[in-house]
Amino acid sequence: MKKRKMIAFLLTFAMIVTSLTAWSTAYAEEAVDETAAEAVDETVDETAAETVDEIVDEAAEEAAGETDELSDALDAPIEDLLGEAQEGLEELQEEIAQQAQDAAQQIEDAVGEAEGVIDETLAEMEAEAQEVMDGASDLLDQFTDGLEDAQTELEAEISETADEAAAAVDEAVEAVEEAAPEMDFAAMMAAAAEAAAAQAEEDARAAEGADFQAEAAAIYVSGYEWGPGVNKVIFTLADAVDTVDAEGAIVNTNSNSRTVTAAYLSDEKGEPAEGESTYVTLELETNNSVNGSPFVYDFMVTFMNHWADTYPVIACFKAGGQTVGFNGDCIDSRICPSAEAFANRGEHTGDYVNPMTGETESITLRYAAYEPEALVNDGAKNPLIIWLHGQGEGGTDPDIVLLGNEVTALSEEPIQGYFTTEGGANGAYVLVVQAETYWMDGGDGTNGAGDNDSRYTEALMDAIQKYVDSNEDLDTNRIYLGGCSNGGYMTVNMLVSYPDYWAAAYPNCEAYAFYQFASAEGDGSAMGGENSFGASQERWMTEEKIEAIKDIPIWFAQSADDTIVIPAAFGLPTYQALLKAGAANVWFSLFETIQGVDDPTAQYMGHWVWCYLFNDCITKVQDPAAIVEAEDESYGFVPSNDGGGSISAVVDGVTYDNIFAWMNAQSK
Repeated sequence: MKKRKMIAFLLTFAMIVTSLTAWSTAYAEEAVDETAAEAVDETVDETAAETVDEIVDEAAEEAAGETDELSDALDAPIEDLLGEAQEGLEELQEEIAQQAQDAAQQIEDAVGEAEGVIDETLAEMEAEAQEVMDGASDLLDQFTDGLEDAQTELEAEISETADEAAAAVDEAVEAVEEAAPEMDFAAMMAAAAEAAAAQAEEDARAAEGADFQAEAAAIYVSGYEWGPGVNKVIFTLADAVDTVDAEGAIVNTNSNSRTVTAAYLSDEKGEPAEGESTYVTLELETNNSVNGSPFVYDFMVTFMNHWADTYPVIACFKAGGQTVGFNGDCIDSRICPSAEAFANRGEHTGDYVNPMTGETESITLRYAAYEPEALVNDGAKNPLIIWLHGQGEGGTDPDIVLLGNEVTALSEEPIQGYFTTEGGANGAYVLVVQAETYWMDGGDGTNGAGDNDSRYTEALMDAIQKYVDSNEDLDTNRIYLGGCSNGGYMTVNMLVSYPDYWAAAYPNCEAYAFYQFASAEGDGSAMGGENSFGASQERWMTEEKIEAIKDIPIWFAQSADDTIVIPAAFGLPTYQALLKAGAANVWFSLFETIQGVDDPTAQYMGHWVWCYLFNDCITKVQDPAAIVEAEDESYGFVPSNDGGGSISAVVDGVTYDNIFAWMNAQSK
């Protein structure tokens, strides 16, 4: 490094000396010129005799001598400096050449090492790649073998399925060919309506041609498992008659031709009478297919039942030896003895906070109560059975509740006979309460999903308490709460909200959701059907709610083929959770299907489990031990149409073979 700096200095110094030499020469020439000029001037002035040439020569010689002396003085240092610079430059070139040679050798050594590493790495990569390729080849062979096996199995299944499908198609084609006239439902309905209208016109002509006309007629409405039916028509005659003949009698109710099964003289209520009478009763065959129901179900707006606007009755029969005719509207002339037995009618109105809007609103609930004459004045405490209606029975007329689901059976035998009282007589009070919309209404007037608070919770409790307080002979330790579907939801909701009030509960196809449902747009139910919502994994029937109700005696009932309230989303997991929480006196009757009892030929939709309740068919229960241990989607249930289970309910060593006998024994 020092040599390089010295060489640079010497080169710089040489350049400076060279510059000085050039400057000195120029300066000497300039000095000569000035001296010569001065000499000429002086010579001219002082001695004109001297010639200009002598002066010039003398000055030139003098200047040349000075220049030679200066040049000699500078030549020696420059040569020395240039020599040293040349030597330093040669040494630097040799040093650079050596360094370049050393660097070339290092590069050559590094390249050799790199080539070795590359060769080694490539060898390792080739080995790993070969290993992966070998593994992939093995997997491919396995996949190919599996694919071949699957293809063989699939071809066999396809062949089998194709054979089955072909057979099914053949059967379907045969069935379609046999039932072709029935396949066009709209055409079938139109044809039926046309035939019914033609029959009504024919019956009307017969009635018009009778010897005389009845003055009035009344329809006799009874509750059945499918709903209300008209099973009698009571005619009022101007004059008393002593005979009536059912043979050849014609009766058409609400455009339905009816079969007359009996005819007799009666009182105005349709009860048989002795001797002459101005009342004639014709009994009609009534079943699920032909029942002359005076109810109309609103499928478009409310999804509720209501009385028909008109109910035409046409009749022609023989009485007193003459033909009697009638053709008139009887919707406002109806007799409903079973509903009339619920004679105590009233309502409860109060202001309550809407759970959805948070605003205060006025709510009115209507009720009807059956109060057995033998119990009203017996001076003893008596049990109370409460029934909460389903979706289709809301409104402002409790008769819709009583007749829509055969609730009147609670006031009749054999059910009344199961209940004993302190006074010794059998029987129980029965209270039905009606909401104007739906028990599952969360506050907006629509049917909820079963995972919401009801706008009627507090109002219902107040209505029940109001009725209980007004009847001192009711035993507050024996109040039994039940209902179906919407009413089943409300039953469980009231258990959760007021767990200490009830002696027992009997929810049917209860719609109190176990899990919360995901929200969805549009109308419809959160339960079964096309508009159903999907359940989330967040529980609505929480562990806290289970703990609150686990000590209440409860007997659930449902059918496994219920497509409206899916058992696995409602009752089944709730029941299992109760058992796992330690509930000892809770039971579940699960049926396979709903077979008719009032009409043995009928099979109803699986939602209608109340048919078994009101026909006193809930006699057995599912095995709690199997349900506690179950981990599959069945929850350990085994549906059975033999009473709803395989065993009897046993409480404290006492066996109960009927839900009502069990209910009667429950007391707080």
